Amino acid sequence: MNKEKALKIWKSENVDVSKIPIEFWSDKSFIIEAIKLNGFALQYVNKKFLKNPEIVLEAIKQEPATLKFADKIFKKDKKIVLLAIKSFPFLLKYADTSLKKVSHLC
Repeated sequence: MNKEKALKIWKSENVDVSKIPIEFWSDKSFIIEAIKLNGFALQYVNKKFLKNPEIVLEAIKQEPATLKFADKIFKKDKKIVLLAIKSFPFLLKYADTSLKKVSHLC
């Protein structure tokens, strides 16, 4: 399967992630394209990419709830957390405890 076909599967309305070969979730270019289509792709990526600022930031821009899947370094990052909770304040529950006091985020 090539990248274009895997992305077509990812784009489908009722995506069956099991049809996308696992090696694509370790391919940075595929991951970025998949995240641009749907930020929830972050939950399927190889763990090493959960520490990649470019990938995590793009995922949170697309879908703030993906903060849940990000590495703890991003859950401590005030700018990242603010980006996520701007639209959905309840996502604060995924932030590091050091940021959970509203006064720390203002």
